Amino acid sequence: MKAFERLLVVAVMASLAALACAAPSAAAPGWNPPLEGAERTSHVPEQPRVGLDSAGNAAMAWTRFDPDSGMRVLETRIVPAAGPSGPAVRLSAPGASAGAFDIAVAPDGRAVAVWEQDGQLVASVRPPGGAFGAGQTLSKPAAENAAAAVVELDADGDATVLWTTIQGSAWRVRTTTIDAGDVNGPTTLVHMEAAAQLNEPALAVDPTGRAHGVWVRAQAGGGDRTTTVQRAYRPAGGGFAYQGDLDSFVESPYNMESPAGLRAPSVAVDRDGRAVAAWMRSGFPSIIRWSAGPAGGTWTAAATLGGEATAGAPLLAMSGAGEALIAGTSAADTPRKLWVARRPAGGTFGAQETVADAAVHTPADLAVGAGGETVLTWLTLDGGDYRARGAYRSRPGAAWEETALGATAPTFYSGTLLPTAAVNAGGHAAVAWSAGAPDTFHTLLARYEVA
Repeated sequence: MKAFERLLVVAVMASLAALACAAPSAAAPGWNPPLEGAERTSHVPEQPRVGLDSAGNAAMAWTRFDPDSGMRVLETRIVPAAGPSGPAVRLSAPGASAGAFDIAVAPDGRAVAVWEQDGQLVASVRPPGGAFGAGQTLSKPAAENAAAAVVELDADGDATVLWTTIQGSAWRVRTTTIDAGDVNGPTTLVHMEAAAQLNEPALAVDPTGRAHGVWVRAQAGGGDRTTTVQRAYRPAGGGFAYQGDLDSFVESPYNMESPAGLRAPSVAVDRDGRAVAAWMRSGFPSIIRWSAGPAGGTWTAAATLGGEATAGAPLLAMSGAGEALIAGTSAADTPRKLWVARRPAGGTFGAQETVADAAVHTPADLAVGAGGETVLTWLTLDGGDYRARGAYRSRPGAAWEETALGATAPTFYSGTLLPTAAVNAGGHAAVAWSAGAPDTFHTLLARYEVA
């Protein structure tokens, strides 16, 4: 997500110089004890996200409320594969408030962060072995307010950014690129609706630069509400073209207090440009829907994932060879079951495989490496506290190695603590999350090392 998804300031960070060139970690194979960030803050770092380069160096990013400025700030931290964790460094501009964000890391250590800042979309680029540079404003024209954005990198380190904007009643999906030479391409329009919302964008880019984007269209009127999952495709070296609808659902009459409809789409791609998309149809019961298609070709009709009804949005990820995984939680069981369904390349999804069934609260993230190495994370509820857990699978069909990653925070911080995951080409994995209580909040990073 990889259901998944999901940054700026001028900062000179000498400690980042080791990111792309550090030697792989000498830690013991398997799950290693988590590393705590040195920061201790009064407000929780919300949903830290993490990326890994080929050497196992990790880049983390998160937002938190800063009581001194009264703003929400974006911060980042580098955790080398070997050696101590770097400091937390603020990326968002002084006097500006940071909103939704995303970060991506290439195998050579190049990193690109994007975030909403006072209505505009901003990006900061970190070259291999360097530091995050000055932010670039990507969203144009200025009259459009950025709503949500995602970023992905191809094998050459070229970044693709996809985001939604709002201007009056009109919503747009826009895109741009930032190449490995830090040259920002033109901002182009992918799709526009004059009187319907376009939101929840998701993006997948294969190693050659072929890209698939999906998002949700929502429109209410006449007592009904229609939600639609739409998609676009970009060939390597080309531009995005709108491809139409993947699925649609009409809620009639529209229940404003507890609406049913399509939401939380995600998309994943293999090394040949073949893609799978998954999304949730909320309601009574809620179900998971999916579709798949080749690079530039016709997609399959949307289908319902078999098995139990779901209690939340799906997590989606895909290996380089085309194996797709969807993870979710069951709605009927007490306690809930965390499950994974597998689709071989070109096939259909099989039965749901239970990964965990003890105090499962919320599935968090799913990441798959090029060789099928997989890490799945979730929250459990232990008394009045959430706890982060993770499971690693070395290859398709192998047993899951589950571990308790550690405590997070009291339950009133629900929704801010979900542990996110990344897997690099060597099968090494990292999981990032937040923990603590007021005045002692901090970030953590746990690794799974392969021999």
